[in-house]
Amino acid sequence: MLREALDAIDGTVVVYDADNRYVMGNKAYHDFFPHLPPDTDLGGKTYAEVLSLSVAARATVVPFSDPDAFMERRVQEMSGEPPPPRETFDARRNRWYMIRVRRTETGIRVALRVDITEQKAMQADLERARAGADQANQAKSRFIANVSHELRTPLNAVINFARLLEDEIHGPLGAEPYREYAQRIHESGRHLQSLIEEVLELSHADPTLPESRGTPINLRGLIASVGRTIQQQNATRGVGLDVTLPPDLPSVLGDQARLRRVLTTLIARAIHVSEPGATVHVRASLGDAGGPEIVVEDSAPAGPESGFSDTDSWRSARSDVLSGVALGLPMMRHIVDLFGGTLLIEAAPTGGTIATIRLPAERVIR
Repeated sequence: MLREALDAIDGTVVVYDADNRYVMGNKAYHDFFPHLPPDTDLGGKTYAEVLSLSVAARATVVPFSDPDAFMERRVQEMSGEPPPPRETFDARRNRWYMIRVRRTETGIRVALRVDITEQKAMQADLERARAGADQANQAKSRFIANVSHELRTPLNAVINFARLLEDEIHGPLGAEPYREYAQRIHESGRHLQSLIEEVLELSHADPTLPESRGTPINLRGLIASVGRTIQQQNATRGVGLDVTLPPDLPSVLGDQARLRRVLTTLIARAIHVSEPGATVHVRASLGDAGGPEIVVEDSAPAGPESGFSDTDSWRSARSDVLSGVALGLPMMRHIVDLFGGTLLIEAAPTGGTIATIRLPAERVIR
């Protein structure tokens, strides 16, 4: 039964005893080495004797300039600890094999050789497919970036001329609706500009690649800096900004420029949707999981959907809140995802919106 079981295995199996003497080989083994006699003749022969038969028949790859040295090395390897599994290519058969060698507790040595040519071919196909996909993705990113850059030039002209019409710098436009039309053109231009900026951002941020660990970020200093900048830019809106940061807020590793854009967008949006006299609260702390949490809370009555699902109001809000172009919610979530964190938007118990950035503990610099 043991012989039938071994002969049913596709791979070659050969067994040597604790003294490195031949015990048995299965059918696949003898098919692979047809020059060897049957087990009845091989039984009891040393590994060196069996190897000499293969060398004489030139059935193994041997440096024939020094076959004795080759055989001595192989016999020494046979006496030592079994090597780790290894892949080998047989040029004569044009096949790949995986060889595994094990010793039992009593010292019996068992070697298994399995044909892995099909698996290697599949692996090569996958590598080629992945390389092709990478090239296609890079080409797509270049195309998107090039188109976006080309669109920005005429779009900037549309925005600037619309602003000139809206401000009536050369005198009244005439009918009152014309001024409203210019304002609509200007707002729509800003909307398109922000979309293009996000496309550019995405073209340089491949979500299939792991984000690098980045550089140290002084989280406390970054949040305070963003808060001061936005408060100065929006002093005339009459909305207060309360920033509460613990003195022991740790630094983290990541892309500071991108995190600054997310914070700037969230805080600026909160100011935009708040009524004059209201206060936007920004606070940070260490969460239960050991990672930093940054919370931006406004008191706008529209609830958690205000400015986030209504794309037009969100985009048009940017021009009078920010000096540059802000991020949309999908892009903000993408950036936070690259940090390994989460961005949660929910309704505040007293009305308004709470935006929470949670960063993982492994980003913290101890």
